[in-house]
Amino acid sequence: MEKGICSPIRELTRGTKSKIKVHVLKKWENIDFNTHEVLSLDITLIDEEGDQIHASIPKDYMSIHGPKLTEGEAFYIENFDIGDPLGFHRPVVNEKKMIWRCDTFFKKANEKMSVIPKFKFAFMEFEDAKSRFTENNKHLIDVIDRLTILGRKKQILRKDGHETTLKELTIENTRGMSMRVSLFGNASEQISEEIAGDPETIVIIIIASACLRKFGFLSTSICLVPVEDVALVPGEDVAAWSSSNKD
Repeated sequence: MEKGICSPIRELTRGTKSKIKVHVLKKWENIDFNTHEVLSLDITLIDEEGDQIHASIPKDYMSIHGPKLTEGEAFYIENFDIGDPLGFHRPVVNEKKMIWRCDTFFKKANEKMSVIPKFKFAFMEFEDAKSRFTENNKHLIDVIDRLTILGRKKQILRKDGHETTLKELTIENTRGMSMRVSLFGNASEQISEEIAGDPETIVIIIIASACLRKFGFLSTSICLVPVEDVALVPGEDVAAWSSSNKD
């Protein structure tokens, strides 16, 4: 599968058969926050030009394809459809969306993919939350800040009668402003209570593809960054945290 020409994400068009070479940036369960029902497995992909696309794996194929797609790994992917994003929110700035099919084929790339970025975020400042909430903003946002309070995981009942997990936490920026975050599904499993329980440990946390609400953020994707690795993530927000941790 490595042989052949790969198309850049920006050149993907509807109705054209293409193959892409990408990194899996983020992977999460797409949850209806009203019913707490899992709708699909969603991923964001990035190519060597830094362009991203949102891909959606229907619920029927989640258990087959989902476990094989690892965050941070590079893959060749082909046999997929390109369509319009459905719903209000967009996890990336791209008006096209990749739709997984039953015959979508993907294979882990054996060669090194150092030219493809492993991180790409759109960080938002807490102070901008009010204006962003009142705007007709479709794009989900990313936040990087210090973890200050971590609640215990609890089970909640979805409207469809099934249970899902919920964990709430509080993050604080370098200016002392706090925001509450609710993590659902797999994201609630990605951070342990032991991490927040050590007062000597500074935990910098990235909340990825978050949906902004009046009380804080809703998210099903999370990224923990060790303090010594914070500088590896590009962005002015990260630079601010890196300098504050040296003080």
